[in-house]
Amino acid sequence: MAALTRSDLDNALGFLREAEERSHPDPFPAESLARLASLIPCDFVSYTELDLTRQRVIASVSVPAVADPTGAGVLWRVTDRHPLRRSGTSAAKLSDFVSARELHRLEVYTDYLRLWQVEHQLVLRISSTPEVRKTLLFERSRCDFSERDRLLLDLLRPHFVRLHVSARTRRLAAALASGADSAGLEWIVLGPRNEIEFATREARSLLRTFFGDLQGSTLPECVDEWAREESIRNNSGEVGVERTEPLVVYGDGHQLVIRRTGHLLVLTSSQTTTSEDDDRLTSREHEVLALVRAGMSNAEIAMTLSLAHGTVRRHLQNVYAKPGVGSRTAAIARTRQRSVPFGS
Repeated sequence: MAALTRSDLDNALGFLREAEERSHPDPFPAESLARLASLIPCDFVSYTELDLTRQRVIASVSVPAVADPTGAGVLWRVTDRHPLRRSGTSAAKLSDFVSARELHRLEVYTDYLRLWQVEHQLVLRISSTPEVRKTLLFERSRCDFSERDRLLLDLLRPHFVRLHVSARTRRLAAALASGADSAGLEWIVLGPRNEIEFATREARSLLRTFFGDLQGSTLPECVDEWAREESIRNNSGEVGVERTEPLVVYGDGHQLVIRRTGHLLVLTSSQTTTSEDDDRLTSREHEVLALVRAGMSNAEIAMTLSLAHGTVRRHLQNVYAKPGVGSRTAAIARTRQRSVPFGS
């Protein structure tokens, strides 16, 4: 029967002390993964968060850092057919489910694992919901993982969950320090991948009013895209790069303005008027409307501007909400009547 040595326990405690002392907003930055790789020797170790609903990678950190040679399409095709999909909350080895001969006949091996030269895997699910799966994955090209490796991961699992909670607490504290506790503001604290970690009751109500029902901790599609664009611009470090404009959404005589500061979204809502200011379009709305005038469909606009279809629809709804612009045809006609663009 496998057993952990005193050295194993000392090294595990050392890892936990170092991980708790980190100020990183993520629970498993590269430094922590590298330390884990010293506890459980492997060729690769990675932490991933998968959005199972939208089929996208929310987070992916690996040591050593490597680029995926297959592309996202192959990843999602093989994910649902991977033998480890049957694993539960305990650490599981690939060899628990298939022999080496059986593995080599599977699509997940021929189209994915073989390209990485991976023969053995050990996985631990930190958490899994119908929407999001968070896992640690260890991989080797030679020599299967041992029962000692499995036992050590199972021992550490509740502490990994605590690391998630600690990282969330750090992000919340940073948001509060940036001004989230100011009176009269409605706010949302975002996780490292733009998920909703905490929100005031009124902030959630505003999102539902302007975007419909929320799906768990997921931001509405166009808000998510805008927040990611804002984060990329603010973290680019390029001289002269402008901050993205606040996101402004119109509906039923009201407007919602969303601003981002770090992990914090601040929301304000007010009634719209018929002033000239309401007649102005944002730079993104100008781009969308120009492509509408060129005869493009929403799908073509989404592809041209690398936007989600829902985001294009939301931009057009905002355009139609401007005074005197109630439809696609009216918007095109009005731009043709003017010698200068809206808002100039």
